[in-house]
Amino acid sequence: MKALTIIFSVLLLGTVFIGTSYGQILIPYPTSDPSIPEISMQVVVRNSDGQLIAYFEPTLWYIDNLPGLHKFLDTKEKSLLEKGGKQLEQFQFEQIYYFHKNNSGQITTEPLYFNNHEVLSPRHDGIVMKPGDTITVYWKIIRVA
Repeated sequence: MKALTIIFSVLLLGTVFIGTSYGQILIPYPTSDPSIPEISMQVVVRNSDGQLIAYFEPTLWYIDNLPGLHKFLDTKEKSLLEKGGKQLEQFQFEQIYYFHKNNSGQITTEPLYFNNHEVLSPRHDGIVMKPGDTITVYWKIIRVA
């Protein structure tokens, strides 16, 4: 019985002092890079009759090409803001996607492109689109000037 208690204690202490879980690896989130913009997006989905099917705000982003995203933003109109003593640029624009019989189906992203390369990809649950449906995306992006 003593041997069993000692073995159990060694195993228990071993798991406490020797980390074997990948969950213990700390990967820093890249918010310390001041060139990463603040992004918000509203998605409005309507059927062919104009009725609202869905509204949501994605929160998962893949910045595929940060320099390309900044070049894309340089092509857009902006307004200047000041917050906490910092000069900021605010970009607001919209995109409209029309669906026809050749391009309907499940949609899980509405990416931004610059020079035919994807620079920003929001991700969300899939939406099944039918011919005549539309998606209107309202973007608001703020970056340090």
